[in-house]
Amino acid sequence: MNNNYYDTEIIKDLVESDLYHLVGHKEDQDYYLGLIGMKFYFIGSKIDWERTHNHIGTKYDDTTLICEAITFINNLQEASLIQNEEVIYIGDGGTDLVYTFCLTSLSILLPVFLKVPQHHYFLPLDCRWCICITTENYLDFGISDVGLRGKAGDGSVS
Repeated sequence: MNNNYYDTEIIKDLVESDLYHLVGHKEDQDYYLGLIGMKFYFIGSKIDWERTHNHIGTKYDDTTLICEAITFINNLQEASLIQNEEVIYIGDGGTDLVYTFCLTSLSILLPVFLKVPQHHYFLPLDCRWCICITTENYLDFGISDVGLRGKAGDGSVS
């Protein structure tokens, strides 16, 4: 497998941190990008969070990102908006691989993924909800309204 620089660094960090066994990876990024594009509405290249169901968003401070992101995700779980299930991590340009892992592992994997300078998307395999951590210091969550409206989105990630 020919990985790009950031994928190589992520895999190296996972191995060195003894976390590699928690993560799988797939090369079918285009499939998931297409699915995200069908499940969510977009404004340009970003999800239109206002058109998602149960949108929750906040601005974070660079110095406390990891703690704030973990708290944000834990609050979503406590509110039963997301469940413990297999999720994917996909970036919007720096990485080529799709990483898969159990949602309960996200808090220990997050520091590895966040080293890559890109928008970070965490979704279940069916892409029915999305957590996004942006380079502009925003944490967002929303549930796709495709199931509610029966209509595909009008954009794609990247």
